[in-house]
Amino acid sequence: MLALASTLLIFTACEEDDEPTNSAPTCTITSPEDGAEFTQGETITIDVDAVDEDENLNEVRFYVNDVGIGSASSFPYNFDWDTGEEEPGSFTIKAEAIDEAQGKTSDEISITLKSSNTGSTVTDIDGNVYSTVQIGDQLWMAENLKTTTYSNGTPINLVENDTDWENLTTGAYCWYDNDQAQYAETYGALYNWYAVNTGNLCPDGWHVPTDEEWTALENYIASDGHSGTEGEALKAIYGWDDNGNGTDDYGFTGLPGGFRYGNGTFYPIDKDGYWWSSTEYDAFSAWTRYLDYDSGCVTRHNYDKTYGLSVRCLRD
Repeated sequence: MLALASTLLIFTACEEDDEPTNSAPTCTITSPEDGAEFTQGETITIDVDAVDEDENLNEVRFYVNDVGIGSASSFPYNFDWDTGEEEPGSFTIKAEAIDEAQGKTSDEISITLKSSNTGSTVTDIDGNVYSTVQIGDQLWMAENLKTTTYSNGTPINLVENDTDWENLTTGAYCWYDNDQAQYAETYGALYNWYAVNTGNLCPDGWHVPTDEEWTALENYIASDGHSGTEGEALKAIYGWDDNGNGTDDYGFTGLPGGFRYGNGTFYPIDKDGYWWSSTEYDAFSAWTRYLDYDSGCVTRHNYDKTYGLSVRCLRD
């Protein structure tokens, strides 16, 4: 009897050792590459290399930002993602291979979707046409504003006299050194902050960026490999004094248009470019950004609302 029991135990143990264990499938996204960039509206083909050594692969599921967009149950394991309805930005693509025993393995990558409006133009109420540039999630004018009319049709006050400029408490503009013929086309106009604060300075569908939106631009450029040299990446490759040209990595084409002091005098051109934000600092000043010929940074500073600075518009 003891020998028989031992035999049964050995037989049972052998049976347990012989039970197969399921191996989860492998899953690798082979296309697109991690970090790839596409234009809004493109169809992105997601290709996956999925293998199950038990030969019981059931399906591969596809996700974008953790939302299921489709699946493939047979080779080739791919899916065509139509981005026509997506907003520009960063997206995480995930593929998950599942076998019949519900073993799962996944892989994920990140891609960037740029606006289809990159390279398009926008026209102000005066008929001036501006090129635009997509930087991260933001669509910017690639030129300084030069309108002489608010978007509601009201003319903006042109003020050339120094004393008159100093005493302003309402919106106004001027041309650098009061010389439209020489400076308007390249550098645009200079506006006091009272003109910005009307909310009608930019074309319909556009606005003067807030302080927060300027910061978002800087953060994007820093995260895109230009930390500490954001200003250099925004400066034009020409026009800056003392070898101060930038690399213009994004097509922003920042130029040194100078500015006008609150007392009406002008700061020298070719050295610095100054741009308003729509965000008030206090009762007397507002936040700005400026680029300097001898610096690779973007500088945040508050300036008196009576100053005349350049304006870049941002799409709503």
